Amino acid sequence: MGLGPLSDPKRRDLLELIEDRAGRRATLVTSQVPIERSHEHIGDATYGDAIRDRLVHHAYCRTLTVGSLRRLPATESSAT
Repeated sequence: MGLGPLSDPKRRDLLELIEDRAGRRATLVTSQVPIERSHEHIGDATYGDAIRDRLVHHAYCRTLTVGSLRRLPATESSAT
């Protein structure tokens, strides 16, 4: 999530999906966008609030601080 702002139909679909799963199923969301900037990528503050509220209400949020693995030098086993 977060490659670009969502169109209106995609926002509605995402909210519907999250609403259907809220409180009933586990949902894993990964993104390179910090939670506090999610409204920018959802593209609408009202939808952003609704989606974020349903996702983080009972969530375990983890922020990874490790740099990109693509920048690590290649090892012999991965160079083949």
